[in-house]
Amino acid sequence: MKFLLGSSSPRRAELLRMIGLPFSIEKSLYNERDINLSEDILSYSKELSVKKGEEILTRVKSDLLLTSDTIVELSGKVLGKPKDKSEARKMLRNLSGAQHQVITSFAFFKGETLDLVDTELSRVTFKELSSQDIDHYIDSASYLDKAGAYGIQDHGQAFAQNLEGNFSNVVGLPLNRVLDYLESRFGPDWRNNFE
Repeated sequence: MKFLLGSSSPRRAELLRMIGLPFSIEKSLYNERDINLSEDILSYSKELSVKKGEEILTRVKSDLLLTSDTIVELSGKVLGKPKDKSEARKMLRNLSGAQHQVITSFAFFKGETLDLVDTELSRVTFKELSSQDIDHYIDSASYLDKAGAYGIQDHGQAFAQNLEGNFSNVVGLPLNRVLDYLESRFGPDWRNNFE
């Protein structure tokens, strides 16, 4: 059986490698702007993860496909991936000293059928950030491909004063939930099902 990760995120791929899952990668070409951001951010995130999978399945066949979408939400506002340094600085200033939510939705497709879509939510509180903290981070880290302009897996973790919930969810994929799914569908020896 072949497992396909429908994401170009190196962080998600690294997480799957940690649990010993063999997989190949296919980036979704779905345009996220095709969905209007609704007030229900959880539903919006779920819909994005499903639409990404549906788009991939129009081009590629897979035994098992996993797609995902991560959103950073601060006071009801979604912080996506910054388009430049100026926007990244603004996002980090807004996150400074505040609690935000990291929402990751994930969808599993067996063949062409949606088998599960669910969401994990974590809360992260940032310490107060100085202008020097922000400038140093922006100058030394890759922020453009990260929702909220930071990665908790790099030295952005120094900003996190408190984390409630799953660390890997904040990285981009709730690894415990992936394991739960694989074990529930394929049993404790699930690794034997994949090549």
